[in-house]
Amino acid sequence: MMTREAPSSAKRKLGMRDADEYINPHVARHWVTWKQAVTWKQAFIAAQQQTEIPELFAEIGRHIASQDNRATDAPIFIVQQKRSYVTDEDYNDSRYEWCETESGDYSGPDADELARLDRFYSNKGHAPKGWKRFAVMDVWEFVTACFTEQGCKNYIAINGRNLKEPRIYAESSFRNEEFRSLRKAFAMLASAPLPPAAPQKNPDHLDSGVCGGVRAPVFLKVCVFDATDQPFVYWCQGRVTAHVLAEMDKDFTKYREDLFTQGLGDYTLRATHQPGQYGEYGMCELAPGWEYDEIGFEPQPAAPTGEGA
Repeated sequence: MMTREAPSSAKRKLGMRDADEYINPHVARHWVTWKQAVTWKQAFIAAQQQTEIPELFAEIGRHIASQDNRATDAPIFIVQQKRSYVTDEDYNDSRYEWCETESGDYSGPDADELARLDRFYSNKGHAPKGWKRFAVMDVWEFVTACFTEQGCKNYIAINGRNLKEPRIYAESSFRNEEFRSLRKAFAMLASAPLPPAAPQKNPDHLDSGVCGGVRAPVFLKVCVFDATDQPFVYWCQGRVTAHVLAEMDKDFTKYREDLFTQGLGDYTLRATHQPGQYGEYGMCELAPGWEYDEIGFEPQPAAPTGEGA
């Protein structure tokens, strides 16, 4: 995984050869290095960008549980298209096509002409002048594979115009443990029980712990590393999920100028969740969210001075 290096100016101030050797003295008390903190931040950003993926997986699982498997155990649904090849009629099962060769447009016969050509070939054993008879073999070629028949239908809806007579076929996944394991995992996602409904009236998807009907505060340490990079959390205390931290990370970027007014350094914050306000008919008047109070600040260490710098 790529890690962010400290700015060259920071390296010069610290007199260090490798940015990974630098440990913030304030962070060191928690056994957290800059490299670890940046790695955590990358994980939060990845979780934030992938919030819709589990729902997609659950949708695939629901189709697996309800679809017609076409008398096939754990089928791989594939999209095929028809391809036609000229072949030798003595070696392959084939059909026949006629082509007119004198006019130069190489057109095929109409129904009456086709009957006349077939009679001529049956009686004479060869094609009449100006016509050529071809043995043609049709082959179903693989295009793509999906976990579900619906996935194949979606693919054909998008790309069917580029395919010749596409069809959906159920192929066996016998002894394909990789595919079967993933298929089973998708089905488990769809069959997993829904979480119990929250007792409070106001909707809330952020889970940081509830004490006596009131959410317990969460304490955070946030690093503001430089003037351009995003602030990030490197320590927290309280019941909090990665999804909640990703939401907070958005707040820190959006409201940076209002939250971090003392410049570069380490901020200690108390985060309190506000449930929002709702009208008589359930309309949201004030959206739920987090409020942050600064309860501590330590500036970045000054550059060492003297001959030992």
